[in-house]
Amino acid sequence: MKVLDWETPNEVWYRELGKLMPKTSHPKTSVALTN
Repeated sequence: MKVLDWETPNEVWYRELGKLMPKTSHPKTSVALTN
């Protein structure tokens, strides 16, 4: 995965993850998966 976590704002990054994985409501979980 590209380093979009720093390139784009956190809110936008969470929105992108939310669309891909709507089950993950916790932002920390999404960050852990990206890392």
